[in-house]
Amino acid sequence: MQEIPEEVKQEIENIFKHATPQELKNLQLGIKRLDGWHSHNCVYGLLTGSCWLRRACELVILCSVLKDVKPDSGIARKLTPLEKYIDNKNCNDLVKKYLEQKFSRQ
Repeated sequence: MQEIPEEVKQEIENIFKHATPQELKNLQLGIKRLDGWHSHNCVYGLLTGSCWLRRACELVILCSVLKDVKPDSGIARKLTPLEKYIDNKNCNDLVKKYLEQKFSRQ
């Protein structure tokens, strides 16, 4: 079985550290719809409602292990390691399972 890279796990840990309880609930409720190509169903879109919202951009800055991610609402940016990993359809289910395990331990 493929292992999730450490930088992806760290980004997920950072999300659990920086997201509000409501944002985490949004992610938990939408986890089955997780899709890296959809602005409402990508990880930051599920957390906040859309990956283009200012709050989503704040979370990207707080949670990404990349230091050169400088998003601003409405402006293209680099994908984070988690977003790149989710975009790989073979890895999407691994992330869903990992997130479900994290939620079950809360």
